[in-house]
Amino acid sequence: MFFIAILILTTLMIAGSAAFFSIYGLAQIFTGAFWPVVIMASSLEIGKLVAASYLYRYWEWVGFFRKTYLMLAILVLMGITSAGIFGFLSSAYQEDVMPLEEMETQIVLFEERKIEIKELKQERIGQRARLDAQIDAIPGNHSTNRRKMRDAQKEERAQIDLDLKQFAIELQTVTEEHHKVKKAVIQQKVHTGPIIFIAKALNQPIDNATTWMILLIIFAFDPLAVALTIGANDALIHRKGGSNYMIHKNPEGDVEVSKAEEDATVPDEEPLVVNTAMSVEELEEMLDAINTKHGNDPQVRLQKTLVEEMLAKKKVTERVRNPQKDKE
Repeated sequence: MFFIAILILTTLMIAGSAAFFSIYGLAQIFTGAFWPVVIMASSLEIGKLVAASYLYRYWEWVGFFRKTYLMLAILVLMGITSAGIFGFLSSAYQEDVMPLEEMETQIVLFEERKIEIKELKQERIGQRARLDAQIDAIPGNHSTNRRKMRDAQKEERAQIDLDLKQFAIELQTVTEEHHKVKKAVIQQKVHTGPIIFIAKALNQPIDNATTWMILLIIFAFDPLAVALTIGANDALIHRKGGSNYMIHKNPEGDVEVSKAEEDATVPDEEPLVVNTAMSVEELEEMLDAINTKHGNDPQVRLQKTLVEEMLAKKKVTERVRNPQKDKE
């Protein structure tokens, strides 16, 4: 019983987590109708697990078309759940990566601005060199002409010096901001460090590596939840006869009731075998034979319950197939 409790608890945890991530992810996709999507997705998640349990428990008594529809519905709902989980995880990834991408864009802009400032600085220096060349072209004995040329260039030279000072200040400011953003990028990469390492190990871009990781998670998440739901049903069905009894189905389709504990007392009679092909009369005769046994034997009670269930189903089947017989 302890293992069954652990199995049920694990199933609830995994199925609940898958449902939460899926519902949140779907609500983020359809943000215009948040609460309606939450209600709809919650209903579908519950319906999926109930449908899987129902189909497993009543597989032999469910019609072909209903069985096919339920199987398709479960598969489609598993796909919807996986899509919701993908939306949730991709949204979380974008929240971590978007600041990093913005800072990397800022770094590129800072680098381009630094190159632009250096080019403008070189342009001003070249302009001043051309002014000096104009003065140097005047012979040295024409000092008056040289002075007049310098006076004519005075305003232009002042603007060049002012521009060079401004370029130096701006270059220093851009360099400092550049270093700050680089430091912030290093800190931000701490949050996305594992996926960056995985991307490098796989020699893939970060987005591709993240996509593969998300796909691996969703392919294991919801299918595991459905499989554990079926496993929990299986464990509860086998628990039906008590902790010392289990119901087995052999390859021929017969249902046998046997004792699980080796040290328990084995009845003198052979284990009861109930064949699904037995008629109503044969089942009634077997039930009469069981009633003659000791009623306090747990195995006898379990055998009786099994035959009664089979007899009731057979009667319903014959009533549906032969309605005229019921009227007679």
